[in-house]
Amino acid sequence: MKAWFFGIAFALVFLAGNAFAATGSISVSLNSLNTIAVGESATVTATVTASGDSASNAQVTISLPSGLTTSDSTTQSIGTINNGASSTKSWSVFGNSEGTYTITVTASATSVTSQTANATLVVSNSALIQATTVTAPASSLAAGGTTSFAVQYSNNGGAGATVSYALSKGSGLTLSSGSLTDSFDLNAGGSTTRNWTFSMAGNGDQTITLATTATSNAVPAISYTIIGPTTGSNPGTNPATTTTTPATTTGTPSTTPATTSETPSSETQKPESKTEIIMPKTEASMKGLIPTAVQQALESAGITDVSASEIIILSQSLPVTRSLEVKKITDTNTGNVSYSSTISVSVKNSGNAAALNVRVVEEIPKTIASNASEIKSLLAFTVLKADPVLQFSVSRINAGESATVEYTVQKQLDLNAVSGMTPSMVVARTLEETPAQPATGATTGKEKGTLPKAPPVFPIEIVYAAIAVIIIIGAYLYFKKR
Repeated sequence: MKAWFFGIAFALVFLAGNAFAATGSISVSLNSLNTIAVGESATVTATVTASGDSASNAQVTISLPSGLTTSDSTTQSIGTINNGASSTKSWSVFGNSEGTYTITVTASATSVTSQTANATLVVSNSALIQATTVTAPASSLAAGGTTSFAVQYSNNGGAGATVSYALSKGSGLTLSSGSLTDSFDLNAGGSTTRNWTFSMAGNGDQTITLATTATSNAVPAISYTIIGPTTGSNPGTNPATTTTTPATTTGTPSTTPATTSETPSSETQKPESKTEIIMPKTEASMKGLIPTAVQQALESAGITDVSASEIIILSQSLPVTRSLEVKKITDTNTGNVSYSSTISVSVKNSGNAAALNVRVVEEIPKTIASNASEIKSLLAFTVLKADPVLQFSVSRINAGESATVEYTVQKQLDLNAVSGMTPSMVVARTLEETPAQPATGATTGKEKGTLPKAPPVFPIEIVYAAIAVIIIIGAYLYFKKR
C-alpha cells in the first residue's frame, strides 16, 4: 500500500514540476522581397517575437543558396526578448546571378524550440531602363531666348534593350538642336545622354514632353512647362509703364525736353494672385541604397558617427516616403506665372519604442537646387553642405506615429527629378526600450475617468502545484488513519 501511495505522490510531484517548467516560445517572420536585377541588393529583415515567457540569448542565422551573398554576419545576436515583445535584425543580400531563390532564417534562444522562416527572392537578368533629367529647361523665357534640355538614359539591368523616344513641344518653341525622335540599343550597365536646345518664338506657356518606350520595362514620361512672353509684349519693353513726350511749344526751349511718365495708380497695381495645384501631393519612389553607397552618402553629408549597417536597420524601423506637390501661381494683374514645388519627407516609427534625436538628411541634386540658399522651409534645418546637403532634426517620434519635414524650391519639378534623388537617410542614435511617454496633457495614474487596475491573475502553474500539494496531504492523512 505504501508503495502505491509513494508512486502516486511521485507522479503528482513530477506533473507539478513540469507545470513550473518554462512554457515560453519564439516565432520568426520575414519581410516580402521585391524583384531585383543582377548586381542589386535586397534587405532581408527577420522579426523575432517571444510568447509565454521571455527568451534569453536569442539570435538569428540566415542561410543563403548559391547565387546570393551578403557582407553582413550570417548570425546576429539579439539577446533577451521580453514576453510579448519583438526584435528585428537585417541583412543586405546581393543577387549575383539570375534565378528564383529561397532564403531561410533560423531563430533560436535558450530552452525554447528553434523556429525557421523562408522568403523568396527573384533576381532578374532583364534590362531596366531609366530616364533621368540632367539639365532641366528654363522655367521662363523672353522672346528669342534659348534654353537647353538633357536627359540621361541608363540600363541598370542585366541584359540589353531597345529604347525609343518621341519629344513633343509647344508651337511657340523652335527646336535649334537635337532630334524629336530616335531609337537606339542600350547594353546592360550602359548609359547615353540626349540633348536638345530650344528658342522662344511665340507667346504664352510652352510645354515640352519626352515620352520613352523600352522593350524591357515602362519608362515614365518627363514633362516641363516654360513660361513664355504674354501676348502683345515686345522684348525690351515693360508693358506696365508708358512714357510720352509732349509737343514743343513757343518760348524759351528747355535744355532737356519735358517728359511725362504715366504710371498706373496704386489700385491697378494691387498685387493679387491665383494659386493652382497642378500636381497634388504625389509619392515618389525611393530605391534602397546598398551599404557601400550608404556609407559614401553619409560621408558626403559629413556624418561619420554612424555606420551603414545602422542606417540599414533604422530604415526598417523608421521607413521613409518622399512626395511632391507643385503649385502654379498666376499674378492676376500682370499675368506673370511662377511655380512652387514642395518636397515632403515623412518618417514613420513602425517599431515598438519611441525614436529620439532623429536626424533626416537630404542630399539634393543640382537639378533641383544649385545651392542651399534656394531652399525654403518653415522648419529650421542645418546646412551640412551648400552643395546642398540639409539636415532636419526631430526630437522624438513615438511608436506608430509619423513626422514630416517639408522644403520648397521656386521652380517646377516633376516626379522624375524627385525619384532620382538619393534616398533620405534617417539617423536615430537612441531607441527607447520603454513604452513611449504620453503626450503633454495626457492623463496618467489613477485620475478621474481612468479604469482601475485589473486584479492579479495567478498563473496556471501555481494552481496545478496547489492541487498537487492538497492531493498529497489528503492521501497521507487518509492512509495514516487506516
